[in-house]
Amino acid sequence: MTDVDRPVGVRQGRRHERTGKRLLRHADGEVRSKKTIGGKAGNIAQPPASRRPPDASTPTPLRLHGFFPRRRAIFSRFRTRHPLCPHALLRLPPRTADVRRTTAETDVSVTLTLDGDGTYSNQTGVGFLDHMLDLFARHGGFDLTVRCDGDLHVDDHHTVEDVGITLGQAFAGALGDKAYIARYGHAYVPMDEALARCVVDLSGRFYLHYEATFQRNRVGALSTEMVRHFWYAFAEQVRCNLHLSVLYGENEHHKIEAMFKAAARALRIAIHRDPAHTRVLSTKGRLSG
Repeated sequence: MTDVDRPVGVRQGRRHERTGKRLLRHADGEVRSKKTIGGKAGNIAQPPASRRPPDASTPTPLRLHGFFPRRRAIFSRFRTRHPLCPHALLRLPPRTADVRRTTAETDVSVTLTLDGDGTYSNQTGVGFLDHMLDLFARHGGFDLTVRCDGDLHVDDHHTVEDVGITLGQAFAGALGDKAYIARYGHAYVPMDEALARCVVDLSGRFYLHYEATFQRNRVGALSTEMVRHFWYAFAEQVRCNLHLSVLYGENEHHKIEAMFKAAARALRIAIHRDPAHTRVLSTKGRLSG
């Protein structure tokens, strides 16, 4: 190698004891072989003339071409095959569900994508419930479409409860075998003077702890007593531990909205797929009760 071909800050060093190949001694004193630089020694990219400093007598090296070419190829194969590599998540199937539930009282259909961007289109006939489902989807990052044709001429009981049931069934179906999920999630969400907390465990076992009191019987077309029924139906179908509490608040709208947002954010954390976890985060080897 001539002085012209040699990279800046690099000079020839001793030969390798076994192979006899010439090593390169860098300005930092470290001795490296030509392979470390990749391909041909001195293969250094130079900036274009327009980007060079006007007083630069020698072009400034930007980077080495072909750095660790073989190791890069090995890593590329590793990242597409190793089950715990982050890139393995790209090969997992999308988590979606399409559920329809029809009874003599309601006809409910739910389309859900867990790994969405928060788009929604919800029409249940109960305006305030639509609003809660909209923000549930947005804050959870779910793509959610709900349609319900219910017997609202009677009251909102069947509609609210059956929407909770069908949404829970869609959630459970989209989760599938719960591979690599974080399993646990929690969130505190304020809404002005109100503060709600949600803690969830996607354990495969159903339990609901609900703490909320309301001074009014209705918020819009939604009966406040049906909020608990909605979450009971949802948690029962998902088969999860759901702890929902309104810690304090005065406005009923704010309390319910904070509750739905907290649930959405806690579920977003719990369903997150993390390759650092084992396939199923349980010593039993499954999350099915």
